[in-house]
Order: sequence, then structure tokens, then C-alpha cells
Amino acid sequence: MFGLDNRTLLSKDIIEILDQVDYGLSVEDIQNKLGYSNPVTILSVCKEITAVIKKNYIHNHYQLEIDNSKRGLFELKRYSTNLQSLYKEIFSKDIAYDILMVLIQKRSISSEKICQTYNISRSTLQRKIKAINKEIADFQVYITCSERIQFKSDELLIRSFSYFFFWSMHRELDNTFWFPEGEQHLFNAKRILDYLGCAFDPIKSRSLALWIQFFSIGIAKKKTLNFSAEKLQFLESCQIPECPDFLTAWSNLEWRTLVGVIYVSNVYEYELVFQIEAVEPFLSAGDLCYEDFERAAEKQFSSISSYEKTKIQREIARYQLLNLFINPQAKKVYVRLQIMY
Repeated sequence: MFGLDNRTLLSKDIIEILDQVDYGLSVEDIQNKLGYSNPVTILSVCKEITAVIKKNYIHNHYQLEIDNSKRGLFELKRYSTNLQSLYKEIFSKDIAYDILMVLIQKRSISSEKICQTYNISRSTLQRKIKAINKEIADFQVYITCSERIQFKSDELLIRSFSYFFFWSMHRELDNTFWFPEGEQHLFNAKRILDYLGCAFDPIKSRSLALWIQFFSIGIAKKKTLNFSAEKLQFLESCQIPECPDFLTAWSNLEWRTLVGVIYVSNVYEYELVFQIEAVEPFLSAGDLCYEDFERAAEKQFSSISSYEKTKIQREIARYQLLNLFINPQAKKVYVRLQIMY
């Protein structure tokens, strides 16, 4: 996933499993819950996690430890904290994670610096970038590697990928481990949800704060959103409140695009007001047609009321508008987004 090393991903999965129980698990227990890997590798990774915890947290202001005093059992104990600092410690040793995190935040990094940091050759770095590109191809994001490593993709796709990568790996923004502006973005997320009439929810606020973070990075780097004339016309036709004053550096286009993302994600309980017919320019031959869906539903189940027909039209239109707000082509991203919540 994302080109990260298999041991990095295994470490993350083991930590999550240990955190779900309040008793010790044997290597065999962990393997059964994982559904993959082998006892030798799992034992090795558990020892690595134990070493990381003992090195970094034994004398910290909170306790976070793996207790295997009973032979062969591993139990994760933590108090008054989440696991994000531990994830950061483990992930930061993975070159793919390091490259992606720097690119997400800085958009560019020196190839020489990466080679020096990880003591690797330029050819090894290029092979790693190639492996990462293969893993992230579904997001239509591409990384170039010459004197500098940087994204070469549509700006909105870069922001979308940044969100999916970070939320997949961490799902947190209520600390400053990664983004110094995190608290401000969380505050603004709550204000935006209130401004749009959405019910407050801590998880939804954190996910929206991430979108705000990655939009803000693009704005700070003076990266522009590129839409066709048809897409711009559609955005202008939507009934969206004016950009709030507290988003001082945001253009009207940035704001309207964020609201569109809020709508198509289908997790914030926000309904975008637009004409159904206006969605037609963004359809492709393989897209779901709501008339076909209605006919199939009535044939297999029962007749559909006018309210239900309208609801079906709106939900299919929401899906089709992913072509505009999240990812112009790859439908797989929509499935990932739904699973994340």
C-alpha cells in the first residue's frame, strides 16, 4: 500500500490488533487475527515494536509499553494518549512514507538529501519512486525523480491523494505531530460545519480538518485548481453560501470546491443544491443511469414513489460528481472513501 515496506504495514496492523484487546496475545493469536504473515516474521516485528517503545516512551510523560512478561504473550498498555506518536516513530523509518509525507507538505524535496538520509544510491531511489508510482497509480498521481522529487499531477488529485494517504495511515489531526496548524484547522472545520448547517461530530471534524489542511498547503504553495469551462459553469450554478470570512486566503473557487468535496464524500450530511440536468456533461458511457436503476429496482422489488425516485437521482448524481470533485476517472477512490468512515 502506497509503496510502503511490508514490515511497516505489518507493524501498523499488529499495533492495531494489540490495542483492541486488554490481555496478552501469543504470536499465533496475532497471526490468526491478521490472517496473513508467518510466526517468525510476526515475532520479529513484535520485538522491533517493543524496542521502539522502550527507547522512546519508557521515561516519557506517559506510559506506552508492550508487556510480554508471560512467555510468548504480547500486551500493549497505554495511558492518556493515542497511538499517533508511535505510528510516526515506526513510519518515519520507511523511505516511501518519508518521501510521501514530505511531498504532501512541501511538494518537493532534493533527491540528494533523500539519498544521504537513507544512505542509498540514486538508482535505488529511482527504483523506489517507480514502486511508489505503481502503488498510487489508481489515484492518478505521479511522482517524478530527477534533481528534485515532486508531484506531477492535477492539483485537485494531489490534494485528494494527500487526504487518502494521511487518513489511511493516521486518521488523526488533534495533535501537532505533523501539522503545526492542526488546531486551527480543527477549529475552522467546526466553524465550517456549523456555517453549512451540518451536525457536529468529532470524527467528521477531524476528517474535514485534513481536507482544509491539504487545500491550505496548495493555496500557500500558489497551486491553482484547473477546471474546464463546463465544470466552472456547474460550480457557479450550485447554490453555495459565500466563502466565510475566516478563510482569508481562499478564493471563491477553492471554497466552492471544498464544499463540493464535502457533498460527494457523503459523510457530512450536507446536500448540495443543483439541477440534476447539470450533471449530464460529466457522465461517461460506463456511468450508472438512474432510469436504468429505477427500472431494475421496480422489476426486482416494488414500485418506487416520486420521493424515492428523487432520492435515487440525487444519490446517483452524488456518485457521478466524483468526476468533478474527487477524482476525474478512477471510481475505486469512492469505495475507499466510504470504507474509511
